[in-house]
Amino acid sequence: MEVCCTGSSEAEGGGWVEYSAYNRKGTGRSAEGIQTEQREKGYWVSKMFRLSLAAASFRITITSAAVTLPWKKHSINLVDTPGHIDFTMQVEQTLNILDGAVIVLDSSAGVEAQTLTVWRQTDRYMIPRIVYANKMDRSDASLPLCINLLKSKFNITPLQLQIPVRENNGRLIGLIDVIKKDILTWHGDNGQKIVCTPIEKNTKQWEALCNVREALIGNLADMDETIANIVLNTDDISNIDNSVLLAAIRRVCIAQKGVPLFCGSSYKNIGVQTLMDGIIDYLPSPNDCITLDPFKCFGTSMSARAFKIVHEKQKGPVTFLRIYTGTLEKGQKLYNASQSRSESINRVMIAYADDYKEVNNVHSGNIVAVTGLKNTVCGDLLSSSNNAVKNALTKLSKSKKMTQDESIEMLGVEMNIPDPVFFCSIEPPSQVN
Repeated sequence: MEVCCTGSSEAEGGGWVEYSAYNRKGTGRSAEGIQTEQREKGYWVSKMFRLSLAAASFRITITSAAVTLPWKKHSINLVDTPGHIDFTMQVEQTLNILDGAVIVLDSSAGVEAQTLTVWRQTDRYMIPRIVYANKMDRSDASLPLCINLLKSKFNITPLQLQIPVRENNGRLIGLIDVIKKDILTWHGDNGQKIVCTPIEKNTKQWEALCNVREALIGNLADMDETIANIVLNTDDISNIDNSVLLAAIRRVCIAQKGVPLFCGSSYKNIGVQTLMDGIIDYLPSPNDCITLDPFKCFGTSMSARAFKIVHEKQKGPVTFLRIYTGTLEKGQKLYNASQSRSESINRVMIAYADDYKEVNNVHSGNIVAVTGLKNTVCGDLLSSSNNAVKNALTKLSKSKKMTQDESIEMLGVEMNIPDPVFFCSIEPPSQVN
């Protein structure tokens, strides 16, 4: 699955988080009892993840960046893209390869101007999403503000899954898990130690938990038939099994009827691990993503899309591809359906930010960086051969009962380019220059 994470403020950057989990091996949750070896590995992974999220607080992202990282038997492809309106083309180039999105909000400001633009883009591409209210460590942070603005601006139902926990002095120390009825507290200089404890009954925290959980179940009952039947046939909704609620939230999220809401502080590393668990639990894998259905017409043939190109002095043009179907092999010859020409790739690599690990092949559902494609541009659709593209278009036309042109549009062979922000011309001061 591909996930995107984008910031909302014009003073901060954003990004898409792409999560690729073609072979899901259980959902896994980070709350209870983290083993020592998992904690050491998980802290390194969550640090990479939180650095990307925290980057929005300190600089403007102007180009997309990709990194692949493991998390609980899953492979997460994190794609960080700009949140600023002037660089929205970078977002458009990435949207076609995403399975899901993480929308990052400034919890002290709520929904800002660029959030509206990004939200409309994800709506157009029908991308399931979750919301992460960042900067909860600030004194002016307000989760109710974010919830109210999400409702009023987007006419959606936020599904609050966490409650921030603060000390008497207002310092953020942890989060209450509304599903599991536990409290998670982060300890250490960088929040590398997580302690999970049950919430005692007849306390203010228990009362707040019960109120939020009851509201969550009520919202789910309005959107999910399974939960509605359970609510109608039970006298005590507080005893609904955690796994039933988790499955319902996942169905609602993928169907885009509701949006799971997480919170935390990326700078303090509070809530990042639970956000990554939420990506796995609630956002779709490539097998579940509805927008990938048209690419099933390629069958076992390789199909991929180029969404980013960087130029390196030693490697030359490095093209980032999202593999939809089939397997990409080292040295394979590819057919560019958008340009009607063939090219051969040299090396196949997995991206780890600025570092690359060379591999022999990559399977569907992943993101890969390749060298050797000199004519390919962002948005181009690539396949193993011209015949594979023709057969796919024919199958798609027959199955969907549409014309050839409509099939081409559905596969996104031609990219949608948004209107420019402004027009300008640059002239040299003299003919010499």
